[in-house]
Amino acid sequence: MGLTAIVTNAGRAALVNAANTGTRAVTIAQVGLSGTALTPKAGATVLPGQFKTIATLSGDVVADDTIHLIVRDESADVFTVRSLALYLADGTLFAIYGQADVLLEKSAQALMLLAIDIRFEDVDATTITFGDTNFLNPPATTERQGVVELATVAEAQAGIDALRALTPQAARSAILGWLLAQDGAGSGVDADLLDGQHGSYYTNIAARLGYVPWGPTNDGAGSGLDADLLDGLDSSYFVNIPARLGYTPVNKAGDNVTGTFVFGTAGGNRAEARASGDLHTRTGPDNGILRFGDSNARYIEYNGSRFYFNECEIYSGPSNSLTWNAGNDGAGSGLDADLLDGQQGSWYADIIGRLGYAPVQQGTGIGQRSNAIKIGWNGSKLQLTVDTYDQGNIVTEPNLANSTLNVNAAYVQRNNNHLWGPDNDGSGSGLDADLLDGFQADAFARITAQSIGSTGYLVLSNGLKIVYGTVQLTQDAYSYATFPIAFESAPAVVFPTIDTVNNSSDQNTLLTARTMNGFTVFQAADISNVSLPYIAIGR
Repeated sequence: MGLTAIVTNAGRAALVNAANTGTRAVTIAQVGLSGTALTPKAGATVLPGQFKTIATLSGDVVADDTIHLIVRDESADVFTVRSLALYLADGTLFAIYGQADVLLEKSAQALMLLAIDIRFEDVDATTITFGDTNFLNPPATTERQGVVELATVAEAQAGIDALRALTPQAARSAILGWLLAQDGAGSGVDADLLDGQHGSYYTNIAARLGYVPWGPTNDGAGSGLDADLLDGLDSSYFVNIPARLGYTPVNKAGDNVTGTFVFGTAGGNRAEARASGDLHTRTGPDNGILRFGDSNARYIEYNGSRFYFNECEIYSGPSNSLTWNAGNDGAGSGLDADLLDGQQGSWYADIIGRLGYAPVQQGTGIGQRSNAIKIGWNGSKLQLTVDTYDQGNIVTEPNLANSTLNVNAAYVQRNNNHLWGPDNDGSGSGLDADLLDGFQADAFARITAQSIGSTGYLVLSNGLKIVYGTVQLTQDAYSYATFPIAFESAPAVVFPTIDTVNNSSDQNTLLTARTMNGFTVFQAADISNVSLPYIAIGR
């Protein structure tokens, strides 16, 4: 079985060499068994529920990430295993595996020989060795895994050894030799027979049948097998069609025809096509009813009426009246072919000129889809529809119930009262749009300039300036502070007093001068290097 074991933290630490520069080889010396179902954890140091430790194990590295391990227990112990652990020679829990299902069960009479493959997901298996790698497996049987000897080709071909195992090479040689030895009549494996007959049986068909079947030698008239006849006729009958018909058929792709074609009964009602180019029908010998063209091939004649195509004229009636040509086309002719409902084509060309205005094209404009826009009267108001979606009513002055909506004059009126407009905007109107709670905007201070930092300022819309910063004081000396922004006049400066030090009565900070650009202070005290904050307010 293939198991994916988790290497514990202690196991990983054991893989690191003393210099912490790489890995070192470790030896798996024991396997611990437990009947407890568990989820392996990397922090485990013991196998929960471990009931037995087995040192009789053997193993080998079969891939970079996989080891093959054989654990043997010949005791009379009875147990069930769901989890197992691998221990190093110094007792470190190297790897752990567990599951809910039973891995194996052992009875008192059974020998436990557990062969497992363990794959490590992130550990190089080539760094692992094993404690006891020399003990022998038991001999293999049909019920138990163990050591087996491979059979030679001769032993495989003999087919009597029940203990040795076959390799593919020995099996191929043995089976091939056995098949070759079994070939032959009566063997049941006669490979060169077809349905029990040798190939010679199928060679001389005539001798086997006792007669000669049909072939080229017995083909011919009267044989009943004359294969080159169709309905009793040779193929030559179908080759020369004109000779067999006695005339040459007309080629539908184009041909020269002489003589007269008669459709019907000669001397009776018929249609004739003459070499002169006439095609006409007759009732009796000379009564022409239909003619396509005359000797000049200029017209179609029907019962005395002519249709001249070459000359672009149509005649009708017994009197050969001119029905239509370029000369009788026009108004009042009844055949004014270039009129539609009595209008020349130009009437339909200039739509804008005919309407007297340019119509609005619906949809397909910039950012628009191709929509059908419909406006109609719903019985009380104009209603708008786009495609199949109702957009509601269009409100016009008559729909305002005697009220006025005069947009051009820039006022809104209801019941003859102006709701809003230039004439009622202002103080006291209740609609003074540029007032807030009755005050103009200049009544509210707004920040128009600012600089925020350790030293900074705010300038309000009414001209008031608020400046703040610090002044560095020196003991018994004058210090000057420059404002980050100038005032129009000397501002008021406020700063806190310095706490009394040593109960001395001369602990004072005096403001001695103020200007638009700064102020001067005097520190009369026993302290020095004090940074004093200030705030200045003014215009």
